[in-house]
Order: sequence, then C-alpha cells, then structure tokens
Amino acid sequence: SKLRSIELISRYFGIKHSQRIYRTIPKLIIQKADIEQRVEGVTLSGVEGGYSAIILAVAHQEFLSIDLSKHKNAGAIIYDVKGILNVDIVDGRL
Repeated sequence: SKLRSIELISRYFGIKHSQRIYRTIPKLIIQKADIEQRVEGVTLSGVEGGYSAIILAVAHQEFLSIDLSKHKNAGAIIYDVKGILNVDIVDGRL
C-alpha cells in the first residue's frame, strides 16, 4: 500500500513524505542498488522455503531486479499477468 511504502522509505532511507520528491530523486538514483537490495529484503522478509506458484500482477519495474528463481520450489510456476518479465522465465502470461 502507499502508506506502507511511505513508512518503509522513511524508516530505511530517512526520506519523509513531506520532502519534495524532485529534490530526493537524484539521491535515490545514486543509491539505486542499495534500495533494490533493501526492497527485495523487505518484500521477501519472513519467507521460508519457496513458492509453488509466483503470480506477478503488477508492472512495477522493481520486480525486474528480483531473481524469482531463488523463491521457487521445484516444479513451481511463474505467471506474469502484466507481461513485463522475460518470456524465458515465465510459464504463462496474459
């Protein structure tokens, strides 16, 4: 949710919602790799083992940096509803 995103950005990067985003963007670009690593860690925190199915239902570019194969059980499927993932790694798409 937007509120959860604002909370995580504040907690991990010290960027408050009241700050002007256009002043903050250059700082975020410099920290891109660190941000992606933290986002993946927060997104997948508490996940033990893998999934039998992964369904990507949003087209956010951040998901392109996540190695979904790390989170699959043997025989699991990846279904890409929005069609943003490489066709070689998905089992189905709309």
